[in-house]
Amino acid sequence: MKRRSGCLLGVDLRIERAPSVVTSVDELLERWRLGSLDVAWARPSDWYDPAVDALAEAVAEGRDAVPAADRLGRARAAVGVGLSEALDDLAALYTAAGRGEPPLGVVRALAEGWVDAGVSPVRARACEDPLTGLATASYLRLRLKETYARAARTHVPVNLTHCLVVLDAHLAETHPWQRMARACVLGAAMAEVFDGGDPLAALPGGRFVALARRDDELNPALARLRDAVEDRVGRAGLGVVVRRPPRIWVEGLPPDTQVALQLLDELER
Repeated sequence: MKRRSGCLLGVDLRIERAPSVVTSVDELLERWRLGSLDVAWARPSDWYDPAVDALAEAVAEGRDAVPAADRLGRARAAVGVGLSEALDDLAALYTAAGRGEPPLGVVRALAEGWVDAGVSPVRARACEDPLTGLATASYLRLRLKETYARAARTHVPVNLTHCLVVLDAHLAETHPWQRMARACVLGAAMAEVFDGGDPLAALPGGRFVALARRDDELNPALARLRDAVEDRVGRAGLGVVVRRPPRIWVEGLPPDTQVALQLLDELER
C-alpha cells in the first residue's frame, strides 16, 4: 500500500505540537488516529487493529508499554505496513498523549515485533544481536575459529571453502529511529538470502557479515542480497538513510586464524 512519507523517519517533525491533556483512553485513541492520518497514514480504513487498544491503554495508564508495542509491531507487519509507517504511527501516539518521543525500549519492542513477524527463524540463533536477530561479532569469531580448526583437520585451505560476504549500506548519521529501522531491514535481508546455515553477524560499525561457502551459489547469492536490500528498503520507506545501491563485497580469508580475526576487527571499525 502506498502511503505518504512519515514524520520522524522522513525528517518531518510536525507531530511534535503539544496537545491538550487527554482525559480518557477513547479520547487518546481518537487523537492518535487523527494524528497518524495527518502525518503518516493514507487510508483511514486500515489503521485500526485490536493491538492499538492495548498500547493506548498502557500509555494512558502509565503502565509498561513494551509488550503492547511488540504486539502492534507484529500486527503492522502482518498486513504489510512498512516499518517507517509503524514507527511514525507510534510517534503519533506519544504526541497525542503529550509524552514527547516514545521511550527507546518501546521503539525497540515495536521494531523487533515487526521484524519477528517476517524473520522469525533468525531469532532462534544463539548469541543474537538484540535488534536485528543476527549473531553478534563474538559469535562469528567463534564460528570462524571452528572453520579454521575443521580446515586443519581436513587439510583443505579455508580460502578455498569459505569467505566473508560484507554488506554496508550505511549512508550518514541519522535519527536514532532511522538507525534502528535500517538495522532491522538490512538484517532481515541478510537472513533472507543466507538461510542455509551460514553464520550471520551484525557488527558494531553498522556492517553485516556472512561466513559464506565458496561454491557455485556465491555469486547468485550476492545478486539476491542486493535485490533483497532494495526490496526491503523500498517497502520500509528508508531510501533516504540507506546507501543505494548497497556496498556488497567478498573478503577472502587468510591462511592464519589470527589474521582472519584481525580482519574481522577491521570490518567493525
